[in-house]
Amino acid sequence: MDAFQRSGGMWKRFNFFDKQAIRKQGDEEGGEEAHGLFPENATCSTSGKNLVTFGCDNGEVCSIGEGWAETKTIFQAHDRATHFVTHLGLRNFLLTVGVDDDGSRGADAKGKVTIKVWDYNRLHPTSGPVCLRTIRPFTSKFFQSSSKNEFLDADVTVVAVHEERAPNMTLALGMSNGMVLVIRGDVVREKVTRLKISAGHENAGGDASNSITGLGYHTE
Repeated sequence: MDAFQRSGGMWKRFNFFDKQAIRKQGDEEGGEEAHGLFPENATCSTSGKNLVTFGCDNGEVCSIGEGWAETKTIFQAHDRATHFVTHLGLRNFLLTVGVDDDGSRGADAKGKVTIKVWDYNRLHPTSGPVCLRTIRPFTSKFFQSSSKNEFLDADVTVVAVHEERAPNMTLALGMSNGMVLVIRGDVVREKVTRLKISAGHENAGGDASNSITGLGYHTE
């Protein structure tokens, strides 16, 4: 007799998740649901320090408090779009990767990719946290013009952060052209080293199959 027969022809059901509608603060059960807490144009999310934080396609960042009761802050992190957000675990900092204006005009102006570090210990409900550092990863100071163009012509497709002993961390940016930019060191003070890695196939050009779609760290 197998397990199905011993159970009387019935499989046991396990409920791993509970469904519960989130209401606006102060509303009783049956009141209006808190759809307004969640930005409809969110592109990414992260959690940490009792907050859930969303990055939006208009450059805003929205943080919702514990229990989904209230929006802690909404602020403009980037001029054009916020593509990646990570709430650090060792320190109460938010790291964002997005696109800011570069001063160019016209429909073909792509803007510049920037990395920003925000201090959530100094969080204002309306103006947001204090920006501790803005890093432009693809600058001529660190790359020859040919290498710089490889990154400027591609999009950031994935970001991975590994926190080491504070204040050091490793930040990896995967690109749509198969390249990976690794930034390591004290990001807040911009005392970092940069390393570029070619992880794609040679002569693949802008082939979408060459994009970096996942990054991870092996630690011992």
